[in-house]
Amino acid sequence: MSIFKFDGDNPFDGIHPDAGVLGGAFNTKAGVILAAVWGVAFLIVAVMWIIALVKYGTASREGQAHGVVEATSGIKRVIGATIGLALAGVLFGAIVRLAS
Repeated sequence: MSIFKFDGDNPFDGIHPDAGVLGGAFNTKAGVILAAVWGVAFLIVAVMWIIALVKYGTASREGQAHGVVEATSGIKRVIGATIGLALAGVLFGAIVRLAS
């Protein structure tokens, strides 16, 4: 039994999801490899986040001013890496869109 009643048109009629890594247009070996490399890069950045935050917390807890400054610069590098990695997908998508 449904709590909500919807009498409108289904906007998702005719849409068939693709189980491929990057969708139907990118089911090539190169596309799968690029997706895997990008995923591994996100995992590496996640580990970098954990390391940077642990270093910051340790230096802060121990009252080491120099350690806090170093850890803060490490966090800034990880922020840059995260933004760059996220933008890489946007830029790749824009290039593919312009090329097609």
